[in-house]
Amino acid sequence: MLHDSMLALESHGYPVQLNWFKSLLSRTNDQDSMHGDIESGMRNIYGGNHCLAATIDSAEIDNATARSMTVYDLDNPATSRHAHNRAVTRLNAVNREIEIEIRKTWPSHARRLAKEGIV
Repeated sequence: MLHDSMLALESHGYPVQLNWFKSLLSRTNDQDSMHGDIESGMRNIYGGNHCLAATIDSAEIDNATARSMTVYDLDNPATSRHAHNRAVTRLNAVNREIEIEIRKTWPSHARRLAKEGIV
């Protein structure tokens, strides 16, 4: 799918050069064994190009989205404090992983991340 999208962009005069890419499993349910099987399959296919973190299937995210907001924008939990904290924790993990990938492409940050033992 990524390859097809890149070809479509290039055919319209938008050359694509990726320094990295990651696949992300979204709307997972930790209690569903099929989701675990899908994640294992994605790790086998994408290896190191698959995010370790994953977003969850959450009523908190759904409710925020219905209000054209993110979970981070909510003043109070849309569902329960526990559901809100769980969604924020998972989103923070995904966002942190993406942030580190971006920072690794910057020479000054790559050295700092290596010094901090993050990469």
